[in-house]
Amino acid sequence: MAATRHLWTDRRARWTPLPPDAQPRNLAEAYAIQLLMRERLVDARGRVAGWKIGLTSHVMQGLFRIATPVIGAIFEATFYQSPARVRTRDFIRLGIDCTLAFKIGRDLPGTDGPYGREVVQSVVTTCAPAIELLEDRGANDYVKVGGLQFTAENAWNGGLVLGPPIPGWDRIDLVRLRGRLRFQGIWVADGFGRDLMGHPLDALTWLANELPRRGGYLRAGDWVATGAMIPTKIMGSGQEAAFFLNRFGGAVVTAL
Repeated sequence: MAATRHLWTDRRARWTPLPPDAQPRNLAEAYAIQLLMRERLVDARGRVAGWKIGLTSHVMQGLFRIATPVIGAIFEATFYQSPARVRTRDFIRLGIDCTLAFKIGRDLPGTDGPYGREVVQSVVTTCAPAIELLEDRGANDYVKVGGLQFTAENAWNGGLVLGPPIPGWDRIDLVRLRGRLRFQGIWVADGFGRDLMGHPLDALTWLANELPRRGGYLRAGDWVATGAMIPTKIMGSGQEAAFFLNRFGGAVVTAL
């Protein structure tokens, strides 16, 4: 596929739009391109070991001109435990999103779906604060990028930094759970669990039902990043970001 060849060749270059004849015309084509990219990336990044949900807010969907959240894969070699150190030279431009991550304990292949929130919650073994690493290749005009090319580019995932597990997470009001971002020692932004599609488990349920339509399904051991609680932050060499959830600890990443 011409789009896959183009993206693969340019993956280490600054962002450019796909040629007109290679542009995905709909979400099905965008995910087909992403699936081929996933197959190529496995050699460099290891197996798919998790998933991200991107563009969960109406604001971001409006910027990318798309009416739905989108999915990206997270690869085994790009998981980090907090505190993590990440090399900026491995990215064209490093961005971060602050998120809530869930670990899946049992396969949800989609054949028994559609799944409700209760079923999805029952297969979660762990919940943790996390920082998603983003590779936007220096794209500045999100309208020009568009949701379809963003999807084809694996929703720009560059990895996931996992914080410590939240004890008793299933007894916590996740909607009211507050997250705060400290950047270079200064508190700069906050958000809440309700920013993740109304409820983090609703975001996870959406993924469990949508993923089987897009070339995958939730497997035991997968981690899922459920979207951005705080606007994306760009990081440069020598900078540190820390994302904390109330009294439950947090995830920390330093850019080298």
